[in-house]
Amino acid sequence: MDDAGFPVEYTHQGGLIGHEVPADQADLANATMTRCMDEAGANDPYTDEQLSQLYDLEVRDYKCLIAAGFAPSEPPSRQQFLDSYHTQQRMYQAYATVGDANQPAAAKACTPARWEF
Repeated sequence: MDDAGFPVEYTHQGGLIGHEVPADQADLANATMTRCMDEAGANDPYTDEQLSQLYDLEVRDYKCLIAAGFAPSEPPSRQQFLDSYHTQQRMYQAYATVGDANQPAAAKACTPARWEF
């Protein structure tokens, strides 16, 4: 994205935050993001084995957050987590349940799982 003229920053969870793009460049920025994600394999579907590994990481994060004094929502069962990937339902992420204001402190206390293979 940076190389194409669209600077981005990484979030504490490993995601990207883009800067505001002028309206006349929105289509180009979206196409560039799609191309970059395709090149990185970010749009490839996860296998059930990878999803199971991600579930284990989210449970690890949940336990760490509890030990650090945060109050994340309890994770779903492994099967519910796997099933949510194949629906429009948002998948469980422990950090997403501590509240936006708490996420930076939570990330310092417990390194978030990276959803990449």
